[in-house]
Amino acid sequence: MGANATAASKDIWLNRVKCRYTDMQNNQVPTLDMSDIQATILRPPPSPYKGEYIVLRIDEAAQGREMLRRVIPYVATSSAPISLNT
Repeated sequence: MGANATAASKDIWLNRVKCRYTDMQNNQVPTLDMSDIQATILRPPPSPYKGEYIVLRIDEAAQGREMLRRVIPYVATSSAPISLNT
């Protein structure tokens, strides 16, 4: 991903934030995009619950982006269907 693509991504994100802030200033209820929220935030935890923490140090931005590119497909969003069998 080049510098132009990164700048474009930041611009898109900033425009989304500005739109949401403007909506709040106009006393409008902001809309939440369920695909922007991790599923674990809005759903009850499984029982029994087990969590793990991982601490990473990433010195190169390109390596961090590559790691996120590989991990993101495994992160369930709130718009994903709920699986009751897990």
